[in-house]
Amino acid sequence: KYIDFKFPVSNRNDQVEDFKYKVLQLLGQGCFGKVAKCKNRVTKEVVAMKVMKKNQNANYFFIEELKMLQRISQLDPDTFNLIKFIEHFEFDGHQCMAFQILDRSVEDQMKKQSKFSLSEIRPMTKQLLVALLGLKTIGVMHTDIKSDNIMLVDQEKHPFKVKLIDFGVAMERVEVKQGMQLQPVAFRSPEVSLGLPLSEAVDMWSLACCLIFCEKYFAKRDSKWSLKTLMEYYFTTGEFPHMSFILPRHLEDIIKNHKVFETGPEFKDREAFCDLLKKMFELDPYKRITPAEALLHPYITMEHLPHGDGYSQAAKDLMSVAETDYFSLQRQYLERVVQSEQEERAKRLATRKPANPKPRPLTFLPPPHSDGMLRLHSHGQQQFPRGAEVDVSHSFTVGAAQDGQGLLTQSVPDVDGRRAA
Repeated sequence: KYIDFKFPVSNRNDQVEDFKYKVLQLLGQGCFGKVAKCKNRVTKEVVAMKVMKKNQNANYFFIEELKMLQRISQLDPDTFNLIKFIEHFEFDGHQCMAFQILDRSVEDQMKKQSKFSLSEIRPMTKQLLVALLGLKTIGVMHTDIKSDNIMLVDQEKHPFKVKLIDFGVAMERVEVKQGMQLQPVAFRSPEVSLGLPLSEAVDMWSLACCLIFCEKYFAKRDSKWSLKTLMEYYFTTGEFPHMSFILPRHLEDIIKNHKVFETGPEFKDREAFCDLLKKMFELDPYKRITPAEALLHPYITMEHLPHGDGYSQAAKDLMSVAETDYFSLQRQYLERVVQSEQEERAKRLATRKPANPKPRPLTFLPPPHSDGMLRLHSHGQQQFPRGAEVDVSHSFTVGAAQDGQGLLTQSVPDVDGRRAA
């Protein structure tokens, strides 16, 4: 016998002593069920119990998640920083899954702590890279990496020790098809949005979004990322940012030049962090950094930091929770993995078709109520009659007289054999 998961259940648990689990408190709920903190009456172990709703959709996601949990059971959950799955059972028509109890999500910690330093982001990054490396070796894509699916194990006893949770929408690599809509919008990789071929690289993009979330200068609003306003920065950090009249041109300017750094090591650390982010945000998934490559990146290895410096020593102390003696996570093994990945990448890129083939003529179809003329303003005004074929190899402006109200202009990007109206 197990638990009756109707809330509140404390009275029934007190009266019926032969139930295996006693519900201690409700931790949260979502569209497919609830999660509660429970205690095993026999072993006294406290677990997180996920209980699915009684409907067909919930049952489908339960079956899929259970399949993925059984697949990732090949990996040691402590070595690869994955949630530990204990057991599953059915009670009163509800599908239930018992997991290792964890502390809180990184998103919840951000609300409490307001900002993470680079030294605090580093151990979390390394542990999540190890998780992605493990999943890649068994051919699994998580597809739902976000800040509330990254859990701190015990922030008081083991600061910044994290685990990856929630495999409800995880998929085997061989089952993923081009055009599938995966990932939350704010953490979605460009190849998913554009309907391109998909691989484990989508999870690396999502992880990069999580690292931006940990940075104190960015906020997520309605599934979009933007810089915090002055007041948002003040309310989350308790201080006003350093003001600069130099307009940043890109992400690197923002991250590197946000203030005058007090120490050389901190500036070098921020340079390394920026370089890792750029490689994780590589638009081409075949060129995007892999988990093995990222684990050898200077930001993770800290080889750019001087020995004996106070900043460096504090950073190394925080990395203790991410250290491991597991053979396949040692530098010598990772270097062999990286060499193999780079050879495979070179082969893929060598067989890729040219990205910009020779432009084909563009057939002009005039909009309604126009004079039927296409005007190109790139190198002086040129006019083309209805149905004319135009060799388009650059951006241009379309203008058409409409009801005597002058020209209606529209910017058009480089075109390859497409029709414009």
